[in-house]
Amino acid sequence: MRNLLPAILFGVAALLFGAPARAADSDNLRIAKALSDAYAEVVDKIAPSVVTINTEKKVAEEESEDILPPGLPPQFREFFRRRSTPPRQYRSQGIGSGFIVSADGLILTNNHVVENAGNINVTLADGAEFRAELVGADPKTDVAIIRLKDAAARLTPIALGDSDKVKPGNIVIAVGAPFGLKQTVTCGIVSATNRNKLGGGELRSIMYQDFIQTDATINLGNSGGPLVNLDGEAIGINSAISSASGGSDGIGFSIPINMVKSIKDELVQSGSITRGYLGVGIRDLDATMKKALPDVKSGAYVLQTYPNTPASEAGMQVGDIIVKFDGAAINDTAHLQALVAKTPVGKKVPVEILRGDKTETLTVTIKKQPRVLTGDAEKGDEPEAEVETTDKYHSEILGLTVAPLTAGNAEEKEIYADAKGVLVVKVDDDGAADRANLQRGMLVVLLNQKPVTSIDEFKQIEQTLRDKKSAVLLCRFGKNNDVVTLEFDAAKKEEGKK
Repeated sequence: MRNLLPAILFGVAALLFGAPARAADSDNLRIAKALSDAYAEVVDKIAPSVVTINTEKKVAEEESEDILPPGLPPQFREFFRRRSTPPRQYRSQGIGSGFIVSADGLILTNNHVVENAGNINVTLADGAEFRAELVGADPKTDVAIIRLKDAAARLTPIALGDSDKVKPGNIVIAVGAPFGLKQTVTCGIVSATNRNKLGGGELRSIMYQDFIQTDATINLGNSGGPLVNLDGEAIGINSAISSASGGSDGIGFSIPINMVKSIKDELVQSGSITRGYLGVGIRDLDATMKKALPDVKSGAYVLQTYPNTPASEAGMQVGDIIVKFDGAAINDTAHLQALVAKTPVGKKVPVEILRGDKTETLTVTIKKQPRVLTGDAEKGDEPEAEVETTDKYHSEILGLTVAPLTAGNAEEKEIYADAKGVLVVKVDDDGAADRANLQRGMLVVLLNQKPVTSIDEFKQIEQTLRDKKSAVLLCRFGKNNDVVTLEFDAAKKEEGKK
């Protein structure tokens, strides 16, 4: 009894005065809980706007050559094909995501989610299912718009944000149906903005790239779903991933919503996009080119000008550097492509170029972009033979030997019939040209942005390189142009002065 007395007294005290109070949350814990509640609040806001898209299309099974008798003469192959079982068709099913942008049932998604689909079925967040039809698609940005048939009045459109305000480090949320798991939410940050020139997978066919990169988990089925900010606004369309494993490795890409806004209305009105066209092949200025051309900070280097295009009609030439388009300074090739694409057809645009060491302004009348671009020049035969001619010049600095296009190299002269320049006939082992992978048989057209039409011109320009560390050569190989930047070896420069 004596041992129970303390326990009884403690129990009475608890009844009289209450149990000890739980310790108050720390400031850090309160902040963490508030952030957790904020995420849940955003998800509650956007979830009714996110849909799952199921597609179905018929795909023809390719005919196998194995079913034809081996060694069958060509004239009998069609005979056997007509009597063999015709190629079967099977139904291919796909899954993706999208989000509602209007109360009448317009839904944004990716082009690759609905491309060539015979049937498009949409499941809303509450489980209701609808058939949908394609309104318009733009493969060059991977954007598509579909519309629900017999849309219900309960549709909840998502708010569209301003992707130009997005910064690396911003918290973002992705919603979609990865692997068919509807209404899946993932969270991360913006890893980078303005990602372009990405290849592989679905990215390979997207011409106009200006992606938001995020580490919010994106997997198969997330395509077409929204990337949203903490205001519950869509700032992008989740489109693709970069992955060595095939699953999410924390590198996902979203199409910025401002790019989508610029084409959405036109897709609704006409089903496709009309873009402006310049008609040039271009490449970026890399770091070594900028060192060799100190007056150039940014721009797009013209490798090709195609006939009967706005560029050629305005007098643009191979070797020009486009530094401004319609008053806007050009950052890189992707920037120029985007500016040209959104320029109205028929508009006269001032284009500032650097030609040699002079700045000029051309007036270009923009045309409609053709369905098939002339961006891939046909490659001609690649000359390889050593040229037998006494009129050669060896540049110790550049590490190469050049010769004129004369009767002594008739084969190369025929290949380069429409061009002017000097022919590379020898490349020194481990010289500047060799290290830059310059090849024998290339035609040097420009040396440090100055035209080269003879050996004498080549010599004169080469003499100005003695006090420089690098040089830029515009070369032609067959029918293709390319820029080669040579960085000099100090020992070779001293030897060249003797």
